[in-house]
Amino acid sequence: MEPITLDRIKEEMAVRWVVETMDVTELIRRIHIELQDDFKARYRVLHQRLEDEELTEKERREFIRMTTQGERLNVARLEALSVLGKRRGLCLDEIMKQLSVGPVQAV
Repeated sequence: MEPITLDRIKEEMAVRWVVETMDVTELIRRIHIELQDDFKARYRVLHQRLEDEELTEKERREFIRMTTQGERLNVARLEALSVLGKRRGLCLDEIMKQLSVGPVQAV
């Protein structure tokens, strides 16, 4: 896990500002980003190896990296959904239903 630093906070605030200023087309594009099939397949393999307690140290690091990527994608999608929902006067559940989207899952 990355330590929280002033630079990290500034970076996250800048990203949030960028999302707030995106046009609707860009927000919707960001909401519909999905993980690639090969990413999902590899994640499932690593997840199964984790469940079976067979992960090597290298695989453990890869699994953590992939999990972090998936979480960052979900955060980006949620930020875009939140901004779009706010613009349309809808709560998060309503905008997700309107766009027929759910959380991105690697498995």
